[in-house]
Amino acid sequence: MPDGVEVAKATLIGTDAALSLFVASAPLLSSELVAPLTAVLRKGVPVLGNALAGGLHTVAAACQRLRLQQTLIFVMIHGALTYACGDAFAQVVSSQPPAVAGKKSVVRTMRWQPLRTARAAVAGLAADAIPFYYWGAALQQLPEMPWVRWLLRVARIPEGVVPAALVSLKIGLHTVFFQPVTTAWLILVQALLRRDSWADACGLVRRRHACCTTNPRPSVAAAPTLTTTAGAAGLRLRSSWPPPPSPWVASWSTPSLPSPCSRPCATWASSATLSTWP
Repeated sequence: MPDGVEVAKATLIGTDAALSLFVASAPLLSSELVAPLTAVLRKGVPVLGNALAGGLHTVAAACQRLRLQQTLIFVMIHGALTYACGDAFAQVVSSQPPAVAGKKSVVRTMRWQPLRTARAAVAGLAADAIPFYYWGAALQQLPEMPWVRWLLRVARIPEGVVPAALVSLKIGLHTVFFQPVTTAWLILVQALLRRDSWADACGLVRRRHACCTTNPRPSVAAAPTLTTTAGAAGLRLRSSWPPPPSPWVASWSTPSLPSPCSRPCATWASSATLSTWP
């Protein structure tokens, strides 16, 4: 029996794009934010305007309520959907047939592997989204730690420069400790979910993690996004929650992609998640 489910490629791309747009906007959605749009819908769309405006207001209010009252649950759902969207996109890309000179091949269907998408979501949730939530919360407490205050006194940091120094310290700790550990953990979890043996999974971690740290791809390694910086800075969860993992992280450790050197630790979700919550 062939692996996967036969789907129209255009349908999968459209669904993935719509879900990705919703996931990217979820950290920003609120009833106040969509109020102007709902007003336009009620006035500009005669028949369906009220229904569309009501649905949009309901979804935005639900996102806002979950985000503020159940932050961890929101982060978990957001992280799982982000990884699922990334894996679906990776499957679309990997299904492209090799180019043949002088021939234009058009493939309208593909075999989507939902179990692989589910594995990517679970791995991202366990190895990245939840750890990053608690890591961000721990970084908030950094200024109150005795060793940090001692370090600032020994270094004779001027009072006006202390906030910038703390941000730099948080970014450094995030880059040196958190990113390598969660990158390796993500690769390990995905391998184990594929039912690889423990020895094979550990070997994969050693090979791919070493490749990422010693020979990163310049185009990706040069782009540690603003969300990485903001998350490493440990911004308050009520005003800016830790950025979710990138879809590219979800697709990075899958066997269908040609290169393991994608530096997942340097790429996060879209910059929309950097914006502060209401």
